[in-house]
Amino acid sequence: MSRPMEVLVVEDGWEYIERARRWLGEGLNFTRAGCGQETLDLLAKQAFDVLYLDMDFGRIPADQLLGDAAELTERFHGDPAEAQQILAANQGVYILSALREVGREIPVVFSYDFQPQP
Repeated sequence: MSRPMEVLVVEDGWEYIERARRWLGEGLNFTRAGCGQETLDLLAKQAFDVLYLDMDFGRIPADQLLGDAAELTERFHGDPAEAQQILAANQGVYILSALREVGREIPVVFSYDFQPQP
């Protein structure tokens, strides 16, 4: 019997992990990370076969977003709110950049927020 595939679901909510467990559960183990730093911490402790990565992290506090907010604020004419929106909307890319910086290579499946289901 082969071991289950280890999937790290990186998202700012709970929709992806809940749906994955409901629809894909057999033969797969799912672990959730809620922000970039949590992703880096989990990958340092455990081996995962694939990363399922949300791209938009608009629901986490600004201090949990990876990326250079000061540089983006300067680039966008001193508007910190716009810089934060850009960081949040593209957080998946910043997470991938952080993984590359620490030398982590892992297959990635990109996703974008599902609309809430009743």
